Amino acid sequence: MKRLLFLFISVLLVFSCSSTANNSKNNISSLENTSWKLVDISGEKIPPKPDGQRFGEFTLNIGTDSINGSSGINSFFGSYTVNNGKITTKGIAGTLMAGPEELMKLEGRYLKALNDIKSYKIINNTLKIESDTDTLTFQKVSQ
Repeated sequence: MKRLLFLFISVLLVFSCSSTANNSKNNISSLENTSWKLVDISGEKIPPKPDGQRFGEFTLNIGTDSINGSSGINSFFGSYTVNNGKITTKGIAGTLMAGPEELMKLEGRYLKALNDIKSYKIINNTLKIESDTDTLTFQKVSQ
């Protein structure tokens, strides 16, 4: 129980951070109004969501100036801005449900990386987001 409480506190601290990304090669308009599904975190494959299970999906929906999605167990939302080719995420917050411990760990890594974007690149239908701690690899699911 103490470990779960510590994890929740850690996730809340992550939510209070902001991030900046340098994106000199990609046009931000290629991100706007897109949806993505996370396929791996730093080479670690995201297992498919078990049939009938409520948890297990990692998504990222990017609007004109807002983001939202599922972080494995919880839903999140926030905003982002682009200035001089840099992306800054702001105000990322979400629900605080508990789930399986391993999924909670992946969720913490995912949210930390979204709060600490250093760069991103899009190649075909793949989005890679780099942070200090992890690389998030997404597949495009809609436009």
